[in-house]
Amino acid sequence: MTDFASLILAVEDEPSAAVARRLVRTFRKDIAVSRVIVSRGYGQLKVNAPRYNQASRRTPFFLLTDLDRADCAPRLIEDWLAGRSREASFLFRVAVREVEAWLLADQSGIAKFLGIETTLVPTGVEGLPDPKRALVCLARHSRLRELRRGLVPSEGSTAQVGPSYVDLLTGFAERGWSPNRARKGAPSLDAAIAALVGLGRRT
Repeated sequence: MTDFASLILAVEDEPSAAVARRLVRTFRKDIAVSRVIVSRGYGQLKVNAPRYNQASRRTPFFLLTDLDRADCAPRLIEDWLAGRSREASFLFRVAVREVEAWLLADQSGIAKFLGIETTLVPTGVEGLPDPKRALVCLARHSRLRELRRGLVPSEGSTAQVGPSYVDLLTGFAERGWSPNRARKGAPSLDAAIAALVGLGRRT
């Protein structure tokens, strides 16, 4: 029998963990997050997905990963589960194309965080080929010097992001981001919220 009083999160990185925690805190106050598994990339997450699927028969799992360059979410899920049926208590959600798109979808929230005009924030964020890069490019226009230093890689650096990218984005996801605003501009987020709301409540 599945116990829906608690939930285990399995994610790629800390910003994704913060997003998942925020969703649970906002939409399922009746569920406590009992454990967070951060895999530091999708590799181990993919390897362990069938095991998480099976384990969700006891405690629900919320696995969140990025679509990245995969064709579509259903095909990615089928591939990761190696053809096995997904358990009803295994919440397997895919951010199109990266969780940064979900953060960008809250236009007013991300604009305030970055210290830029809202009109600079793109719409149709799930159509962006590289949401992370788009976010860093927006940060270059920030009025906030310390934020620019944290999010934008220094000149000549081979890094894709600045030195405080993870900490800053995690803080925004936990405190400044509004999933209710963001879901209007990110269909994959809206679907994830609907699935989370329905977890354990379907007959």
